[in-house]
Amino acid sequence: MLGIIFPGPVFADYLQQLQTRAEQMNLSATDAWRALGHYEKNWLGSGVYSTVTTPWFFRAEQGASDPQAELRATLAAFMDGSKITPRKESAQCVYRARYMFLDKHLQFDRALMPAADCEQYQRWYKSLNPQSVSLIFPSAYLNSPASMFGHTLLRIDSDQQARSTELLAYAINFAANTKEEDGVAFAYKGMTGGYPGVYGVFPYYEKVKQYAWIESRDVWAYQLALTDAEIQALLAHLWEMRGIEFDYYFLTKNCSYQLLSLIQAARPSLRLTEQFNWYAIPADTIRALRQVPGLLSEAQFRPALRSSLEHEADTLTSPQRELALEISDGDLAADAEALESLPARDRAR
Repeated sequence: MLGIIFPGPVFADYLQQLQTRAEQMNLSATDAWRALGHYEKNWLGSGVYSTVTTPWFFRAEQGASDPQAELRATLAAFMDGSKITPRKESAQCVYRARYMFLDKHLQFDRALMPAADCEQYQRWYKSLNPQSVSLIFPSAYLNSPASMFGHTLLRIDSDQQARSTELLAYAINFAANTKEEDGVAFAYKGMTGGYPGVYGVFPYYEKVKQYAWIESRDVWAYQLALTDAEIQALLAHLWEMRGIEFDYYFLTKNCSYQLLSLIQAARPSLRLTEQFNWYAIPADTIRALRQVPGLLSEAQFRPALRSSLEHEADTLTSPQRELALEISDGDLAADAEALESLPARDRAR
């Protein structure tokens, strides 16, 4: 089929031109390409390696350790037009962020390439309808080794949302895919990279219910000052991360570290992950973002259910607190005389 639409010599010549120009521009050495491939310096030897552990993410046989070979193979895949297993989409649609980056620098002649409308991606992006992205920080949860220093995730705010409807937004989370939820095995595997880590997109209200209401964790939100183009790049990279796994480490390659790598894909010049070679505690990653002038807004605070109850209790007098405790313990009925005699406002409190 390709031989009919694209005569062999023309197809091969244009691919060769693209690969040559990419090498002349040294695109494989740019921060942007390294961010899209999750390449890091190999501290145990020369060169780089990718933290991605899913083999099909790479088009070149040595793509996990050779950014230039991966770039050449990616261009070849764009010209191929065949479906990428297991996603059943063309490479132009699977590797959406790569396509956007290479098109920006090489200015593809689409008349010489297979057509790809990427309908699934377009529908997904339209459903998110992004206007801004916020960094979310739930406080520590000591019942889980994975969250004993807190957690971070991203919230995608739609242009149809108001501050009062943020619960209707979507959240980007990175977490370990585990079977155990506690115990020695859970802690050991989490410390040694025994679990795969994956990105996921969830309704934001589900995460608030989990963190603020069930686990009683206070939540802070910081809006990121990203441009429209950077938000598009971030979500395009998230799209190509579907089904992609990383080794998850509670103290290093954890939720905070991988969310930094996602922000880095949007603005590669930040080079955020280079600051966290040995450990990545959520509070420290927020401080790193805070050091970038103008990147983070002032925090918006959402108290946990426990914090709200404690605040309400602090507004009661000592006798009123005693009444409240008696009611909660079942020692006093809600219609008892001691309550009925109170003014309506105090009775409600």
